[in-house]
Amino acid sequence: MMLMCHLAFSFSTNPYFRQFLKVLRPNFEKQLGGSGFRKKIAGPLLDEVHEEAKEIAKETLDRAMGKITLGIDGHKDGKGRSLETVTEAKLGCSTFAGCEYMKTERATGERLARTVISYLGTAVLYIAVVADNTGNNDTMFKELGKVAAYQHLFFLGCYVHILDLLVEDIAKLTAFADLSKDTHFIISFIKKHSILYEEFLESKNK
Repeated sequence: MMLMCHLAFSFSTNPYFRQFLKVLRPNFEKQLGGSGFRKKIAGPLLDEVHEEAKEIAKETLDRAMGKITLGIDGHKDGKGRSLETVTEAKLGCSTFAGCEYMKTERATGERLARTVISYLGTAVLYIAVVADNTGNNDTMFKELGKVAAYQHLFFLGCYVHILDLLVEDIAKLTAFADLSKDTHFIISFIKKHSILYEEFLESKNK
């Protein structure tokens, strides 16, 4: 919502929101005033927020117990470009580590291994690498397993991805596919009619 609806810009350029800021903190209006307003938001101010967010994520991860599990998951962005999202997690804490665009390179096991190595850094801080369970990732795990510094790591296929594939196959069976259509219709119908929806919520609470 923040990115696709351009909320950062639509809020801050709204004249009433600007007046609100001026009442709360007059100096802030001066700092952001002038024709370069949008450039300041998208430039140095955005950089500051990004750095602050990274610091908060790192501090949160450092406070959590245990070693880090590195996650890597391939998908396509809104423009159809292939990318890998990289996460770092400990028990009860998961943080966004980065995003790597494949650009013109194919997402081969060797390419994925190079991506993971660029994040592992001090490998002693990590305990495992988790990726969706495909042929490319099996190759990636084999490549990483050749490096002496990574011999202590566990290389794991993602349980959620396996379940997702299983559920997709089950959902294609006629009985489940028909049930899914009926369920979607019933939910949509109830939510569109406020009186029915209120009755449903009241019944659920009881």
